[in-house]
Amino acid sequence: MDLNKYSEKTKEILQNAQMTALARGHQRFTPEHLLHTMIEDEHGPAPRLLESMGISLDAIKTATVKALDKLPKVEGEGAGQIYMAPETARVFEQAEKMTQEEGDSFVTVERLLQAMLAVAQNEAGRILKSAD
Repeated sequence: MDLNKYSEKTKEILQNAQMTALARGHQRFTPEHLLHTMIEDEHGPAPRLLESMGISLDAIKTATVKALDKLPKVEGEGAGQIYMAPETARVFEQAEKMTQEEGDSFVTVERLLQAMLAVAQNEAGRILKSAD
């Protein structure tokens, strides 16, 4: 993952999603953290895009919070360290691939949403698909 290939907004989402994982005591950094952060960014592109597609933001928010609540929390020595879950790495890999195929210069938030939908076996993608 080359962060130089990511838009400033996408980098901001990534950083905020990592902070969400840390604040919740999660060691695994998952696509659900990314989706939650994208939806919470009221002025970002994700809420507008999803609403324009007729997707309920409230349904996504509720489902995402439930998914995050199910993730194990770490306390003690292991707390404060996170690692990227394999499904998150696959989402980033897919987003980079889609960006390159489209001839774009940077991975955008919109491209991350597309990648979540395209990558099998990630809860964020299932949440997005079930919310429409």
